[in-house]
Amino acid sequence: MRFLKWLTGVVSYLLYSLAVLAFMLWYQFPAEVAKNRLEFELNRLTPDLQREIGRVGLGLPADFLLTDIKLAARRQPKKSLVRIESLSLRPNLPAYLQARKLSAGYRLTLLGGRVSGHLSLSADHNSLQYDGKANGIKINGLEQILQGLDRTIAGILSGSFTGKAVLDGPG
Repeated sequence: MRFLKWLTGVVSYLLYSLAVLAFMLWYQFPAEVAKNRLEFELNRLTPDLQREIGRVGLGLPADFLLTDIKLAARRQPKKSLVRIESLSLRPNLPAYLQARKLSAGYRLTLLGGRVSGHLSLSADHNSLQYDGKANGIKINGLEQILQGLDRTIAGILSGSFTGKAVLDGPG
């Protein structure tokens, strides 16, 4: 009986400590540092595009949130090609704990629609596999991108996709 009381006290103290740690990490999240680093890395990967991220933060239960993302051509930074209202990344922690596989789910809100799916980094960290579904994206919001095609396109995009991207360096 005495051992059970001691064990309950230890487990309670550990749970309390983890809760305080999680709260402090949440409260003290370095949003500005994460935003600057993310913008730098993304601009380095594709130098022809310039990105501006409005806000970086954390969401429940374990989401990494980016809001008000603007993509522009480097040669015309004032003209936004597309604006992403929000991007949410949720790491797949069970897959990482079981097989040491880095993967995440994502949700994107843009042009009045939504894109959601799954990302997964290969074991050698040199390629990224992705899949997803797009629903209700208004194509006429892509006017700046479509100008170079000399075509008029209208409608709503919905569908599913899969792909694989080769990364320059380690993911």
